Order: sequence, then structure tokens, then C-alpha cells
Amino acid sequence: MSMSAKFSVMESQIVSLRIPLTLGIIMPLSVSSFIFCLAEELNNGFFTLQKMAGLRLITFWIINFAWDFVTLLIYCILYFIVMIFSTIEGFPLSGKLATFLLMCLHNAPALFTVYLTALFVGGNKTRSFLIATIVQLVAGLLSFVVYWDVTCHNSVILYLSMIFPTFALLQGASNIYMLSKERQYCTRRCEGITNCTSVNMCELMQNC
Repeated sequence: MSMSAKFSVMESQIVSLRIPLTLGIIMPLSVSSFIFCLAEELNNGFFTLQKMAGLRLITFWIINFAWDFVTLLIYCILYFIVMIFSTIEGFPLSGKLATFLLMCLHNAPALFTVYLTALFVGGNKTRSFLIATIVQLVAGLLSFVVYWDVTCHNSVILYLSMIFPTFALLQGASNIYMLSKERQYCTRRCEGITNCTSVNMCELMQNC
């Protein structure tokens, strides 16, 4: 392999990690911020007053979830707009759109994790936010780094870590980029082969 090819492979690997690592920092901070209002309601007795006023528990959680989910969806739309204007080689608009859809799917279980954390964490809002952020980072970003760099893509670690919403998001974003990069590479190779089309590409090129 030539030196330029080696640098190209290294660059692809770095970018494939840069995208999920960026999401692994942004999304936990965004999701954990929703613990502020919930912690204030639980610590100041507002939740107890609402129950005394006749508010059903399921109604309380549904309203909170709906409001937080819509707000987090707006955050994801803003992040998607930033991704559109970002220049990442080998990451087309379709890949960015797929990543955005993954972010939307990630919101529901991630909010559930934050709610679960709020029930077991006492103290002020800042402490609750820090603990929720640490939980999200450890369950997502740290697990992703361990899976990639420490265990070298161990299947058992993968399946165990997939129960964490943030890890699933990061792994999905990495896979989307790698698939987009592979498709771009195979298309470029196909252009140099006679009678090569998108239909018979896999037959003419084994790696594709």
C-alpha cells in the first residue's frame, strides 16, 4: 500500500471516530439538561403538590416526556443544520439525514435514562445535572471508546453496550459514515472498470 493510501485510510478512521465522538459529547449534555426542571420539581415539593391537587402520575410523566421530547427534537434539528453546512469528506447529505434520524430515535430512551437518574439522585440541580451527564458519558462515550480501542470490536461488548442509548447512537453514526465512505470508494473504482454499473458492481469487485 502506498503512503498516500495509508494516509487516506488513517484519515477515514479518524473521521469515522470524530463524528460519533462529537455526538457523544453534545447529546449527553443536551439530554442531561432536562433534569434541571425535574430535579427542581422533585426537590422543592412541586411534584407532591401536583399529586395532592389530583394530577395522576402517568399524566405527569407523559406531559413531561412530550414537552422534553419536542424540545430535544428542536435541538436535533439545529444540530442537523450544522451538519449540513459542515464539510466532512465522504459524508453525503443522505448520511447526515440518517444520522439525524438516529438522533431522533435516541431521544426517547435517553430521556428515560435521565428520568430514571433524577429519581435516584438527590441534591440541587447542578449536582443532578453533573451526575446525569456522567451517566450518559460513561454509558455512551466511554463504552464506545472501550469497544473501539480496548476490546478491538468484541462482539460480546458490542451487544452488551447496545442497551445504552448513547452508545447505540455513536455506533450507528460510525457505521453510517463507514458505509457512505465505502459506497463512495466503490463507485469511484467502478468508474474505471469497463461495463461496470451499480447493478453488477458487487460481481466485478469482491470488496464491494
